[in-house]
Amino acid sequence: MALLGGSKCLVRSVYASLQRHQVLKLGGSNREGATVSGFDRSADSYQSQSQKKKKKILYAEVIEVTDGSARNRKKKLKKANATSILGNQMNENATPEELLQEIDQGRAPLPAHLEELEEVLEFESRESVKEESTDFKKSNKQQGKSKKTKNVNPVILKEIEDLIKLRKQKARREMCVAVLDVCTNQKLFSSAFNYFRLSLRREKRLGTPISNESFQELYNSLLRCIAKKGDLEQLKSVLHLMREDNGQPDSRTFSYCFETIGRNTIPRQRAACVETAKKLIEDLPHYNMELSSLFSERNFKADEREMTIAGIRLAEPNFVPLYPKISTHYDCDLLNKLNDKSIDSVLYTGVNDLFERKEIPKLVEEQLKMELSGSVSVKSVAKDENAEVSASTKKILDDLEKSWAEVIEGTLGKQLRLMKYAYNSNEDPTGSKAKNAILYPFLSAVPIPDVTKLIIQQVHHLLSGSNSFSPPLNFLAHDLGRRYFRLFSKNQKTASKLNDKLKRLHIKYFNRLLDPQVGTASNCRQIWEEIEFSNLEGPDICVESKPWPDAIITELGEHFYKLILDDIKFDARRHTNEPSELVPAFYIVYRQKGERYLRELKVHPLLMTLYSDAMSRDLNFEADVLPMVVPPMPWLTPRTGGYLTSESLFFRSFRTEATIRADRLNHLPRNQLYPNMDALNAIGLTGWKINNRILDFVIDIFNQKGDESLGIALHPSTLVPPTGDISSATTATERHTIYREHMLYKQRKSELLSLWCSTLFTLSIANHFRDRIIWFPHDMDFRGRVYAMPPYLNHLQCDYGRALLKFAKGKPLGENGLTWLKLHAVNLTGSMKRKPISERLSYAESTLEEIVDCAENPFTGSKWWQSSDDPWQTLACCMEISDALKSPNPKNFISHLPIHQDGSCNGLQHYAALGRDSFGARSVNLAACDTPGDVYSDVAALVEKQRVEDAAGGVEVAQILKGYIGRKVIKQTVMTIVYGVTRFGARLQILKQLKDLEGFPKEYTGQASTYLTMKTFDCIREMFSSAKEIQDWFNDCARVISLDCGQHIEWITPLGLPVVQTYSKDVRMERPNSVKQKNAFAPNFVHSLDSCHMMMTSLFCQRAGISFASVHDCFWTHPCSVEVMNKICRDSFVDLHSQPILENLSSFFEKTYGKPFEHLVEKYGSVDSRKLEVFSHVPPRGDFDLEEVKKSTYFFS
Repeated sequence: MALLGGSKCLVRSVYASLQRHQVLKLGGSNREGATVSGFDRSADSYQSQSQKKKKKILYAEVIEVTDGSARNRKKKLKKANATSILGNQMNENATPEELLQEIDQGRAPLPAHLEELEEVLEFESRESVKEESTDFKKSNKQQGKSKKTKNVNPVILKEIEDLIKLRKQKARREMCVAVLDVCTNQKLFSSAFNYFRLSLRREKRLGTPISNESFQELYNSLLRCIAKKGDLEQLKSVLHLMREDNGQPDSRTFSYCFETIGRNTIPRQRAACVETAKKLIEDLPHYNMELSSLFSERNFKADEREMTIAGIRLAEPNFVPLYPKISTHYDCDLLNKLNDKSIDSVLYTGVNDLFERKEIPKLVEEQLKMELSGSVSVKSVAKDENAEVSASTKKILDDLEKSWAEVIEGTLGKQLRLMKYAYNSNEDPTGSKAKNAILYPFLSAVPIPDVTKLIIQQVHHLLSGSNSFSPPLNFLAHDLGRRYFRLFSKNQKTASKLNDKLKRLHIKYFNRLLDPQVGTASNCRQIWEEIEFSNLEGPDICVESKPWPDAIITELGEHFYKLILDDIKFDARRHTNEPSELVPAFYIVYRQKGERYLRELKVHPLLMTLYSDAMSRDLNFEADVLPMVVPPMPWLTPRTGGYLTSESLFFRSFRTEATIRADRLNHLPRNQLYPNMDALNAIGLTGWKINNRILDFVIDIFNQKGDESLGIALHPSTLVPPTGDISSATTATERHTIYREHMLYKQRKSELLSLWCSTLFTLSIANHFRDRIIWFPHDMDFRGRVYAMPPYLNHLQCDYGRALLKFAKGKPLGENGLTWLKLHAVNLTGSMKRKPISERLSYAESTLEEIVDCAENPFTGSKWWQSSDDPWQTLACCMEISDALKSPNPKNFISHLPIHQDGSCNGLQHYAALGRDSFGARSVNLAACDTPGDVYSDVAALVEKQRVEDAAGGVEVAQILKGYIGRKVIKQTVMTIVYGVTRFGARLQILKQLKDLEGFPKEYTGQASTYLTMKTFDCIREMFSSAKEIQDWFNDCARVISLDCGQHIEWITPLGLPVVQTYSKDVRMERPNSVKQKNAFAPNFVHSLDSCHMMMTSLFCQRAGISFASVHDCFWTHPCSVEVMNKICRDSFVDLHSQPILENLSSFFEKTYGKPFEHLVEKYGSVDSRKLEVFSHVPPRGDFDLEEVKKSTYFFS
């Protein structure tokens, strides 16, 4: 249900919105199912009767979907129970969780005695309401088809009732904690206490048992509010209330009590404060606590630590808190060598000798300013052919934005005054009458000028998009609400002086990185923790803002978008002689998706044209999508690290997924995540510089409309539009052809625009940071695969994006550095992958003149580099070789170019190592050999052998394929088969390759692709028998877990990272999608292993004092340290696979899914106990000796 108003109010607001934005006039359709508003008032006269009829149905549907009050949902529920749902078949053997999911989805009846439960929390997401409405419609459609309801086990019903109550209680608790927190930050103490009192009264009235954890969270939120006020009497009343409710205090409870006493400044209460402090100290031993523990288990904001100490010292004047030092020990067998501090090593920081100490404060200040400003203006590199037009248009837009800001600021001020009156005059802020005011404490949490700036920035973002795409309003609203929450968090950090402390600590951290001898610390996280431990005064760095419920986030975003729709207007007749007319800059379209209508936002085309004329000079980016100008903050916790002020998780996730994964992380010992966080820190510590020569070449080609052969996006204007016209004489076939050509043209133009914009952003950002040293903070996905957080410019980009970057710190080439540069140039061409290193070096020497010519005359010489697989990286390498050869002594030449060492079909390498498959190991270069193995060519040869046999037996398709089966045809299928590609997907891959083969008969592509898919799968199974057995075991386990146990698949990586597959059928992530769970498990598990291998390599490279960067299974370092990195890479792989990985996974599955579900077998019979035995059926291993990997030259090469 919406926060602003009830259902009737919501219906009126929808109609008002439709009238305001002219959506009630049915115009044309920009895509199938999308009804858009017309801008020409005369368009109404062209509507047919059928269109008008369709319009009525459309808006009836829209109102029905948005009308989602709890009362109406309850009526629908009763009506559904009385009609179709009562007829649904119910499963007697269903577990409580499964039956609850069926009820949630409208596929099972809600028991009659549950209808009297309290209404669903008023602040549920509007999207959830729409989903429920849709589910009821689906249930009604099934009327008459269902069978008679069976009796349901009363035990199951009781457990369902408890689950429903607990879920509602959790939602109410999260809302209460968020309201208390935001009221405390704004010193709305009386409002906070009133909300808490009424919330607690409601919980007692509902009779739902409240866990001690929930009690602690609620009471601690209130006690924090009281502590800010320093109200001793209110503290006593709350503690008395807590004792009456049998609530158990924790360390934070006592800490807030002492803080309250410390803040109390009333002289007549001095004696009472002392007495209360003494009683609290006497109570501590009863709860197995001591005074120092109050400081180790709480993160303090602002002056909370000092006030807490002041409160304790009233009873114990000489008290000094003792802080236990955080353990830095790795609790992981794979990293035991890193725990040995006696090893003489120099930590690689990558910044020594690059800066003077006096520069550091200025750089840290610049980074903080960028992050706190919200956005950064970057000059566009696009050639401005209409500079005068752009300048005049920009002035028009600047004037418009000033007027928009004034209107928004005025409207916000008026709304807040009205909301404040409603909020203060309402007796029950938790009741239904308060729905119009409940947003007040959240909306007033940020100053109006800051909110106005945020909204104008969002308008910029919308105008910079494409008018051919209309994003869903609920997505935009949630995104804007999330931005508002981040702005609130930044302001809170500034107000609590956290940013000031962060600046001081980062300056000290940066200074420590300049000295390679970093003392007792063995990585950058430990350096930071040492610095922080010696500077404990003031707020803690790891303080996190209390999360706001998703419903509040979305409602805030929708509130702001209502302002954008209502108040952002412009004169559409500015360039005409007609009288001015202000029209909305944005409007809503409704697009049908199944049985629902989605609201989508579009920009007025005239305003979009106006903005596109002015955008060629300046681009605006948020600071957290740009590189940093200082080393990233080390990851200290899953929510603290990366950028200095932006709160983010160290793994990428979306909404509900983030909640599930964060819940797993919260229950882990802190040091279990150290290996993963330290690996992110080590990679993020690598500094980069822009390769200016490559940048200038790419910009020049980009402004010449691009070049697809070199991977530079074409400008959309280069695309020639179709010429066909439709007339009365056009036949149906011709009409279809013309429509198809126009559709393909629009699709291709949209793709080119997207690619062109992406290239523009990358080049503009690179140009902005020209001659600067930059860093990329890193995070990971849910499997542990590592990515750079800035999306546009990073070393994981395409060919030209990688060529734009080089190491900031250069190192002398040394004895073999020049040799590695030559090998790197040859490897990048991709032409000698099956040749031994000796032949590659010979080829490099024979083409040395061409390499130098490419560096000196890249576009007028032989252009040898342009035929490479990675032309821009090849050109950068040619330039580096040329510069080294021109230097007096190449061994002393300072090289900044990264050298790549790439895994040989890395997925199959991990499978071969898991199964100790000797034959497969040789194919993927795990075993030592004179020439590199090529698994793709090996598979192609085996397929060709079977084709010859079939052709001799008279199989027509085998005869037609003669001479066409090559490495390229089956490469993608072989590469992805270990990552779970299906036969259907593999057939499409091969079909595409066959269509591109010159001379192959097109009429046989379908039949031939099916034949080759079957043969490729058979050959892979024959070559990698162990790999397929392991993959089959993965699939069997996944099927039992997701389908029979009804759970998401989880596992723990060898480095301790918990992984959860959240593929689900519902938005609450409660019903796992068994098909996706099964198909994704094998590839995701292998990806988690290659991530562990990369992380181990990065940690040991950092300890060895050498540079390291990675693109998943491709490792980078300086030319002089390739041999060291190669040894570490091989040792890490052997150590990783020497662990009992499959046995550990089997034990984890049995513990997590086997034993907990044994009681369900006995109680409900819902899981076949024999299926659970699959977890223990670990495939047998072969006889491959892992030590051979250490001798393999081509394992990574």
